[in-house]
Amino acid sequence: MNKDNENIMSVEDYRKIAFLTAKEVSSLLRISKSMVYEWFRQEECPINAVKVNDRYIIPTNSFFAWYDSLNEQQ
Repeated sequence: MNKDNENIMSVEDYRKIAFLTAKEVSSLLRISKSMVYEWFRQEECPINAVKVNDRYIIPTNSFFAWYDSLNEQQ
């Protein structure tokens, strides 16, 4: 196995943890971390991103409620 693949988590793995980081959200959405931070600062952001000191934490259930709704809209 390639060492680069050892730390790759599946979507189902992410669903099992309580909170996501901005980096994890960027990985799941395949967008840059800076774009995620910009998105969190907007009032229209559909998920609950909680700012703690200088970082954001995202309740996993909030993120996946929004994420799963994307498939329902199609």
